[in-house]
Amino acid sequence: MYLLVPLLLMSLVSRIYVAQGYKNMPYGIQVPYPYGAKDPLESPEIPRILAMGDTMLNSGQQESFIQKLDMSGVSMGSKRRIFYWPKGIIPYHIDCSLKNMPRALAAIDAAIEEWQKTTCIKFVKRSAEKDYLVFLRDSGCWSSQGKINGPSLISVGLGCEFRNVISHLIGHVVGLWHPHNRIDRNDYIEVFWQNIDAVARSAFITVYDTDGSSGPYEYGSIMHFPWDAFTNTGHRTMLALQPVNEKPYSKISPLDALQVSVLYNCKPPKFAKAQLRKTRFIPASRSFQRGCKDRNSRCPEWAASGFCERNRYIKENCKISCQVSCGKKKDENCKDAYQSCPIWAEVGYCSRRRLANSCKRSCGKCMKRMPKRRCKDRGKFCKFRARNGHCSIPWIKMICQQSCDPQCARRNSPLTVNKSKDLINCRDKYPFCKRWSRAGYCKTVKRVRKMCRGSCNEKCKVKPTTPRPTTVPTFKVEKTVFPVMTLRASSPTGSGRSWEFGKGVLCIDRNPFCKNLPQRQCESDTWMIENCAGTCSNKDCDNVLYRPADTCANPLGIAIGGKSKLPDSAFKASSYRKFAFWKASPENARLYLIDNSKRRSIGAWCAAGNGKGSWLEVDLGNAKTIRYIATQGRDKHFEKVREYKIAYSNDGRNFMEYKEGGKVKMFDGNCDHFTPVMNEFRSPIVARFIRIYPMKFNFACLRMELYGCEANVPVI
Repeated sequence: MYLLVPLLLMSLVSRIYVAQGYKNMPYGIQVPYPYGAKDPLESPEIPRILAMGDTMLNSGQQESFIQKLDMSGVSMGSKRRIFYWPKGIIPYHIDCSLKNMPRALAAIDAAIEEWQKTTCIKFVKRSAEKDYLVFLRDSGCWSSQGKINGPSLISVGLGCEFRNVISHLIGHVVGLWHPHNRIDRNDYIEVFWQNIDAVARSAFITVYDTDGSSGPYEYGSIMHFPWDAFTNTGHRTMLALQPVNEKPYSKISPLDALQVSVLYNCKPPKFAKAQLRKTRFIPASRSFQRGCKDRNSRCPEWAASGFCERNRYIKENCKISCQVSCGKKKDENCKDAYQSCPIWAEVGYCSRRRLANSCKRSCGKCMKRMPKRRCKDRGKFCKFRARNGHCSIPWIKMICQQSCDPQCARRNSPLTVNKSKDLINCRDKYPFCKRWSRAGYCKTVKRVRKMCRGSCNEKCKVKPTTPRPTTVPTFKVEKTVFPVMTLRASSPTGSGRSWEFGKGVLCIDRNPFCKNLPQRQCESDTWMIENCAGTCSNKDCDNVLYRPADTCANPLGIAIGGKSKLPDSAFKASSYRKFAFWKASPENARLYLIDNSKRRSIGAWCAAGNGKGSWLEVDLGNAKTIRYIATQGRDKHFEKVREYKIAYSNDGRNFMEYKEGGKVKMFDGNCDHFTPVMNEFRSPIVARFIRIYPMKFNFACLRMELYGCEANVPVI
């Protein structure tokens, strides 16, 4: 029974669905950020089911991926390429969810220009093609693999607005795969599974028979993940086994361009030919001489650490320690009890004790015990490595036992113990610790103080010449009241209209430490651009609150930033969604509201489940004349409502649906998640209670404001 649970979970995760359009896209388990550490104060995303970290497969690719069959995209009968674009021409379309995001549009244009300059791939605006590429806003950074029937998708989620990220995702659509997922990748890189987040282990499994598996391994490929991708400790998750000068995941390499020319039968560019003549490809590790003996004095240590199954050099040169068949009798108990053990071990279920005992061979439980500690350093760099937190790397821990092992430090001298403790306490486990410290997270987030002791602990910092102030400042976000400006409609005149207005983000700082940061970083630091709109005087924010150009069109107190404000008790909903410890409750349905990490409050109301039949209700306190309504989606992410209907009541029990021309009126919602959309009522509503029913949405998340006046004021 216990063994069936991981099998069923694995099969559920592996059943990856591909979207045939923009609707009904599946969601499930989401792997963490592969491209760096995520802001610890950021609200969580709705999870997404992906393969290999950032790829969405179609039904045929799913079967090949699960059964470990051919993934190259070649039809076995006709040898015809079925996942590549004809003549290398890709029609593309940019969804309206990105049209008001200049950074995302600039990154898309730069990535397209890079691919057209360095390869034979050409991009054209889509006219009426059936198969085309769509750039849209969704959860995380992911893309389809190759050309599929219908639209191929690229998600430009939060944190993906960079040229190299978009170029990497376009590479998947072109038909390229990750080099670190090749079946022969263990000859070129070492994967540190202990540094990889448990949910992200599937991003490092091997994929069988991809088109790039027969060529040279390219460390500098745009398709290669960074060395610290999906880390849960701040340290690297992969290590090159050969000298490397190129930086992965930065630009399209000559070998990438050459591989595209082979796949699409076109001439490689001149820069690729010239660079390839100068480049010496690094072949796989050669097979060493066979012999029933250990050719290295550290073989027992390597075998005890489990390197025999992962490193080809150790397997060939440490046959006695690795128990390779060379006349030495193997352990009879070293076998797997189930055929699925290799798959379970690859997914990461060996951490479960019951499964590890039944899958001893796949989980590496047949190795010899670790030899006694020698308590000395074998390299000159050991102290430097220990000081920089590299002791989590297995081979460094074995070579540098004196610097990395606390027990060895106690055995030698008490001075070493104190020094070792200081080194451990004054170490940053994430590369973004200094930035988080400047942003003030050391005082507000307990996890940041624990993982960033080097940047947060005052004892680890150099004491300044001038004494520090003894008083600790209080960090409270000041309540800002914005002036109200009359808004003119940008759509044709007539009743029943809708139009967009403003930027959708108020010019306020999301973090109180923004005022202490240098303003020169506003142009280059993406964190300051997104979180310090008030300090940076960002042009992409609103300094005023807009209202329609009517006498009876005053804000009724739902949005933030105004003079009046409805209490939180005035909001009610059919349900609301919880994201881990965060919640999207009804009182969060205020226009311009942003995430609040202290209260774990999401900047929007979001319905629970699939959102069907959900509603949001607002009590205005007394009867009001309502002329306009403005809506937004969720703050910072992608969820929004595309279409909704409205009902109203004066007693809170009997609601009437708003109709125009004898039919229930469907109001235009939002195409992106942040730009406000204004709708006008042809016939003004006089009511105290207003209900909104989301009808079309990717996820039912909403922020709103109503505009009108008191019921006794005449409407002009």
